[in-house]
Formats: sequence, C-alpha cells, structure tokens
Amino acid sequence: MHGARNVNFVTPTPHAHIVLKIIREIVVNTPVIWNSNMCHSPDIAEILEGVVDIYLGDFKYGDNVCAQKYSQIKRYLEVVQTNFEFAYETAELLIRHIVLPGHLKCCTRQIAEWVAKNIPHIRFNLMFQYHPCYRALEYPELGRQLTPEEKRIKRSILLERQELRIY
Repeated sequence: MHGARNVNFVTPTPHAHIVLKIIREIVVNTPVIWNSNMCHSPDIAEILEGVVDIYLGDFKYGDNVCAQKYSQIKRYLEVVQTNFEFAYETAELLIRHIVLPGHLKCCTRQIAEWVAKNIPHIRFNLMFQYHPCYRALEYPELGRQLTPEEKRIKRSILLERQELRIY
C-alpha cells in the first residue's frame, strides 16, 4: 500500500473473513471503509468494531414490504437499522439512499424520519441516478426514470429534517 488514502471494501459482507485477513496485513495507518448494503449479521458487526473507520451504507427501503418484494430480503429494517445504529456508535457513518420511482411515502420519507430520530447529524447522500435495468422491468412501477417532480418532492422531504446533512 504505497500512498493509499484508504482501503475501501465494496459489498464486503460475503467476504468478511478475507477482508479481515487483508486488514491484518496493513502496516500503515490507513482508514478502512466498509461500503455496504448493511445487511450483515450481529456477529459481523461485532467483529468489525474497532476495525472499520467509516461505514458507507446504503439504505434502500423504508419498509419490509418493499425490501421483500424487490430484493427478497426478510426483516430488512430490523437488520439494517440495527447495523446503522451500531455503525453510528462505533465509527464515522455516511448513508446513501437511492431514490426509487414512486416510493415517496414508503421509502424516502420513512428512511428520513428514522434517520433523523435515531442517528441524527450524519451525512446523508440522496442519490437520484436510479436507472431501471436487470429485472426492474418486471415491476412496472420501477420500470421508469424519476420525474423532476419526484426529485423535487423527495429533496424537500429531507430538507424538512434539519438533523440531516444532505449531500
């Protein structure tokens, strides 16, 4: 590692044991970034305590119904909320939320409210680059780009939450 500013592990959860072996070999003080969907077990969270400097976490769904429907993830909120709270307490945290078309109330508003209440004063990146691909066209509501009106409304939802630093 000659001159690296950080070590950024993207989608690391399935490979946590290998990531930890790599980190063990780092001989200079280099920040470790866990770039993840935050769907990992409590055991992984405990192992990462004191190892990860920055969590770059994706918060995709605001309810379990959407998570189950589109990603076949059960108990999504219970898992990611617990992991976001742990990350908030043990390291630096940046949350990214990719805005899905039509998911104003169920996802964006719910996420903004939960974050503002439970882990305030963090950096929150609202991402509007959703592009329907892969299996998105199987769901007509996701088979389109965001409208300018959706972008404006979703941005205003976050601006209502003064606790969030939006990027």
